[in-house]
Amino acid sequence: MGHSHGLRLRDIRTVFRLVGEVRELGADPRVWRRHMLEQLHRVTGTMVGHATETAHPFDLKMPAMEDIVEVGWPGESERELGQRYLESGLEGADPSIPIIFRLQAAGRPFTRTRRQILADGPWYRSGHIDGFRRPLGVDDFVVSTRVVPRLGVASVFVLSRGWGERPIGEAERRLVHLFHAELGHIWEDAVPAGTDAIARLPLRLQQTLARLRAGDSEKLIASRLGLSHHTVHNNVKALYRRFEVSSRGELLARCAPRFNDFLPLFSRNLPTATTGGRPGGARGRPVH
Repeated sequence: MGHSHGLRLRDIRTVFRLVGEVRELGADPRVWRRHMLEQLHRVTGTMVGHATETAHPFDLKMPAMEDIVEVGWPGESERELGQRYLESGLEGADPSIPIIFRLQAAGRPFTRTRRQILADGPWYRSGHIDGFRRPLGVDDFVVSTRVVPRLGVASVFVLSRGWGERPIGEAERRLVHLFHAELGHIWEDAVPAGTDAIARLPLRLQQTLARLRAGDSEKLIASRLGLSHHTVHNNVKALYRRFEVSSRGELLARCAPRFNDFLPLFSRNLPTATTGGRPGGARGRPVH
């Protein structure tokens, strides 16, 4: 990606393609997170990535190790050192962690580069640099958190550049932010089990949507429902807003029967047997 602060069209297309791929892989959190990190590395020029989830509201607990997906370590020794760092609880090591924790505790989504979190001076003077970052060959990073209040969870991932490479810029930050925001829309818009999103629409919107799905034009819908063309057009626009789409094709695809089958699951959504026997509410290690 270039140095421009704006996003190129091909980058935006890449983001939406990746969102679709993550949805298709969504039944297994480790699989979709690994694919997400590998593809984001490619478009942001980063080397190492971590992806996981935390409780919302944030409870100052680090995620369980089995819920953290790592990609990009150049060798086994680097991977093992990186895991020891994570298992340590991060107390007093990384000067950016207390600031990130405060941002997470605020309960709002954010995507920030390391320089937006901590200036170069305190970053490079910290023991964390010589004790961890420099030996592992990683330095600058971007961290993104997307809160999903309805599910009581937040998606979190960090992408780090190699040591000596240029800092992560605004264009990369915007790309990461756009990707995570689009995933957030999927999680927020998903229909809870046993609920029909269409059935929750007002009657006139249900009727309008049914005629659109049957292939009727707005003019024909107005005739069939005994409404003015203006009213039908407003109903269609209301459907677009409800489902956050901009065309009939997108609307019909969004309302397809299997829409909610393609949902990136969180680890806490999986059966207890697949998460080490721990119920979702007891996940994580306290940070002292």
